[in-house]
Amino acid sequence: MFDNEFRKSYPFLTQYFESILTSENKTLSHCILFYGQNIEVQYKLAVEIARILNCKGNKSIDCDCFSCRWIRENKHPSVVTVSPIDFKEDSSKTVISVKQIQNIKASLVNTSEYYRVFIICDAKIVNDEWKPYGLNFDNFKAEASNALLKTIEETPQNTVFFFLTRDKTDVLATISSRAQGFFVPNYERKSESISEVVNLFENYPNLSSQNLFDYSQKFVDQLKVDENIFEKCLSYFNQMLKANLDNNVLKTKIIKDMFYIEKAKKMFDKGINPQTISEELYLSIMGK
Repeated sequence: MFDNEFRKSYPFLTQYFESILTSENKTLSHCILFYGQNIEVQYKLAVEIARILNCKGNKSIDCDCFSCRWIRENKHPSVVTVSPIDFKEDSSKTVISVKQIQNIKASLVNTSEYYRVFIICDAKIVNDEWKPYGLNFDNFKAEASNALLKTIEETPQNTVFFFLTRDKTDVLATISSRAQGFFVPNYERKSESISEVVNLFENYPNLSSQNLFDYSQKFVDQLKVDENIFEKCLSYFNQMLKANLDNNVLKTKIIKDMFYIEKAKKMFDKGINPQTISEELYLSIMGK
């Protein structure tokens, strides 16, 4: 499905989506929010998921069915990029307009033989090349966001919305709360230190419940000085996953623990007490 380079760089994301896309039920969320610094990778991931959903062949990376070709050529009628410069009739090129949202709604009235995918992001032409950028309150204003809410809540079957952001807080909470969020690491930032994260999970995966208080307190102390600690933890666990792809037992545990970290991040965003979040996170990782 995904190419080998992408699978090696993002094993958690590719394995998760491959498991969903190959299941009989295809329990894919109708609303997905990617967040992280590398918007181009987010866009590539969204397009590749759209390709797999609509593939009429064997779903391989080199499939040459007409649907896969359309998507690679950006011509598929049911895979649409919505940005200030795409899927747009009005003259403004700085914001996603309410008119664009109305056009999305109108397009969903009719049935389709394809899986409809809307990738919502900012975009610019740089050196004659189209580039995706993250959504924020300047390019995706509250009026347009609110116009989309009911559609997200009552999404037709075989339809998915992707929102591309640098941070979950770059879109309205009413959008992010309805979406399934996925952190997409940025591997261009090689110099970013994760030493503090390593210290938080010393002796992983064999964390002792006898040291629960110490682990929990260290996490709370780190959270006080670095609100990006959840993203750093996910990056660290993703590195561990890449290093242990041949160890099925450890690989399965790492993936499960990454979901626990995502859950902890959501709790933090809701304003839940950090001590409670930390204790629940470590108890989950310890299997308690």
